[in-house]
Amino acid sequence: MAKKEQATPQDFTKDKHWGKGGRFVVDPKTGERIPADQYKPLPTDQSDKELNNVD
Repeated sequence: MAKKEQATPQDFTKDKHWGKGGRFVVDPKTGERIPADQYKPLPTDQSDKELNNVD
């Protein structure tokens, strides 16, 4: 049985958004927390573009 990889503990108090409340999304490319109302994910393939009417 393979050993599970342990998550690296991080000091969440160093996050620039810590203690301000609100909803956040973790950007999969950078791993940073971003306020949900500011996060604009880019379409990943043609099906996303068609669903979102993006050229």
